[in-house]
This record gives sequence, structure tokens and C-alpha cells, in this order.
Amino acid sequence: MKVGGHGRNHQIFKFSNCPVHKYPLTQPDYSLNFVQLKFITMDKLEKKRLLEKMARELEDILNSQTSLLKKIAQLEAENINVGNSVLEKRLPDIHEKVDAGISEIGLVMEEFTASKDKFIKDNKLDEALPEGNV
Repeated sequence: MKVGGHGRNHQIFKFSNCPVHKYPLTQPDYSLNFVQLKFITMDKLEKKRLLEKMARELEDILNSQTSLLKKIAQLEAENINVGNSVLEKRLPDIHEKVDAGISEIGLVMEEFTASKDKFIKDNKLDEALPEGNV
């Protein structure tokens, strides 16, 4: 079956009884307009920006956890002079849990960064314009 469109004939291929193909397929039409390309690019750029924001938030979590661990260590050191039994008993456990959290967030950051970098590379967004120019 031939149909007209943009002054050209297109061959339509129909798949009978195939629920996946709701609409007939045509031969490639390379007339994808600039607006469509811009939206595709903008969506990918927006996703890149969001991924970069999330990476910064993960880094903030790591910094907060590190700061928390320093404060716990400071309390442990100060408690050597005071000798409070509650702190002697509980702070080492808290210290261990926060330290484990730091290790875990570090692993998450590595995996997330690799995933983010792959997305950027696969979509050739490492060559994209800076935020202000889009």
C-alpha cells in the first residue's frame, strides 16, 4: 500500500494480528524536524542536570556523615575524661554504624557516578552546551 506524505511515496508495512504494532510502520522518514530534535535533546540535557544534582546531593550526604562521625569521635575523646557510663557503652556502637553508613554511601556514589557518566557518554552529552546556553 502506498500513501502520500510530504510529496513522497511511503511504503506502509502492516503486521497482521500483532498487538505490539498498533500503528503501521513506514520506511524511515528523515524529515524529523528541529523542534522534535530539540525536545529530545532537552529531555536528555534535563536528565543530565538532574543526575548531576543527585550526585552533588550524595556528596552532601557523605560530607554530613563524615562530620557526624567526627563529632561522635570528639564525644568519645571528651568522655575519656568524664567517664560517663552511658556514653562509654553507646557511643562505640553509634560510631560503628555511622562509619558503616559512610562506607555504604561511598559505594553508592561510585556506582551512581559510573551510571551517570555512562548516560552522558552514551548520549554524547559531554559535548553539550553549558546550562546557560540551552
